[in-house]
Amino acid sequence: MLVGDALHHKDSIAARGITDAFIQSQLLADRVGEDLRDPAALDAALRRYARDVDDKFTDFFRSTLNVAELQVPESRLSLLRAISGNQALTDRYFATLSGACSIDDFYNAELLETLANV
Repeated sequence: MLVGDALHHKDSIAARGITDAFIQSQLLADRVGEDLRDPAALDAALRRYARDVDDKFTDFFRSTLNVAELQVPESRLSLLRAISGNQALTDRYFATLSGACSIDDFYNAELLETLANV
């Protein structure tokens, strides 16, 4: 199974390759577990892993494609303008890009209040 940068192309500015590799390796180990000796169980575990990886990382891949097009959606520009004066939100934004912070942690009450006041 492929993990990290090998799974799909990533935006190099986010430096997510090694972080994703660790997350995906743990996910693979969790799914496969003791099923290495049973071909049918291993096949099912690998299908679960592939499904879970798709669920967890497809949005990151789509984000990479958006960056590669060099067309920033107005919604992203508005978000960046809104947080530009707030160091904590800016730090959290970049932590989210790098995978150190979840998207749910980024979209918190502080951010929503900041966006509502724009």
